Amino acid sequence: MKSVYVSLIFGTIFTFVVPVRAQDVQRKWVGYEIIGNHHATRADIIKSFPLIMGGKYEENREGWATTCRQLQEKFVWEYAHCGALTYLNGDTYVVVDAVEADQAYRSQFRKIPATSIPLVNAEVKSEFDSLYKKLWQLFAQGKMAIETASAGYLDYSDPELHETVLKLAKSVPPFRENILEVLAHDQDDQKRADAANLLNWTLNDLEETVYRASKLLDDPSDGVRNNISRFTMHFVDRVKTPKYRHDVINQMLVQLDRPSHGDRNKALFNLLSIVQKFPEDMSYIKTKGLPLIQYIAATSVVSNVQGIAVQLLELLQK
Repeated sequence: MKSVYVSLIFGTIFTFVVPVRAQDVQRKWVGYEIIGNHHATRADIIKSFPLIMGGKYEENREGWATTCRQLQEKFVWEYAHCGALTYLNGDTYVVVDAVEADQAYRSQFRKIPATSIPLVNAEVKSEFDSLYKKLWQLFAQGKMAIETASAGYLDYSDPELHETVLKLAKSVPPFRENILEVLAHDQDDQKRADAANLLNWTLNDLEETVYRASKLLDDPSDGVRNNISRFTMHFVDRVKTPKYRHDVINQMLVQLDRPSHGDRNKALFNLLSIVQKFPEDMSYIKTKGLPLIQYIAATSVVSNVQGIAVQLLELLQK
């Protein structure tokens, strides 16, 4: 079934989502991020968005949805995603993701699970909710807590967040199998997304956890995929077994080809981390994904996709 999707995306040069406060920065249109249009020209797509570059950003989801449908019908796309990507300095890009009919696999995912599974317990859930409440409070203030994963779990520079993390690092590990089971088989998108985030404090056997989590990057929810690949991004350097790593690379290359800015961004950061830690994997990545990486580097115009793709290519072509 053909589908059209509209979204508002907030981006930074970092790898996590941060809201832009309207009172702090003037948002303005600066460019077009158009991916997947192998037959329709970039110029023809831009004509459908009569925006003035440098002009004030105004949200118009209904209008974007209409334009997306028109583009999909005109160019006979299997899937279309239109929206806006805003950076902390207010620079905002029109984002158009197209899936052409002969590449329908790019927007195909596993079926939504049909079961309901309890996730962790009340104590862990309370600690987890407390952590993310504080994180979003900081984000709403335009602040970012620096992340680190050197201790084998995700931690933050903010003292209050750190105290909560220490509790999670003790209470979450016994629930690792439960978390992975929810991630694989629960019908609720938000519960699966929470499970993916909880992986950051499972601690035990990170190599296997990264490997198993990466197998679930075909989740139909972009939020779940985002959280899985943010987890793997922190710990992919713990995957010492070449076979496991190659399987993770395969999953990341599939994610890189998804019609979504978030998928591209996270996949590239994961692949870059692998190459930096395991340069012996460069030949495998080149064999499996060099044309795709080259396409993204040449086509994207936003820093946290094109910039990372170019950096990855430079390493692969040494």
